[in-house]
Amino acid sequence: MNRKLRQRLLTEYPDWHNNPLLLSKEEMEHPQKVLSEFFECYGLKDIRACLKEWLYEAVRTDETLQMNFLVLHDHIMKLTEAAWLLHNEKRKSKKKK
Repeated sequence: MNRKLRQRLLTEYPDWHNNPLLLSKEEMEHPQKVLSEFFECYGLKDIRACLKEWLYEAVRTDETLQMNFLVLHDHIMKLTEAAWLLHNEKRKSKKKK
């Protein structure tokens, strides 16, 4: 990430923003479950098409009121948080070795 952008983001948000916000306690304990649920809802072909449609629709209009875009956003945020947890678990286990 761009250093200036990172610094700006870090100054705008409190430290607790560096932790998952949307995941439940159970999901935080089992982030793999979030990944499984995401990919049960969206195949790679589907998510690519959805994201492309979402982007084009957002660029085309000032207001995007379609609920499926909001649902997709929430799923992507949870997926990102779960992936972040898995990434950190892997980093911590490498440091212990």
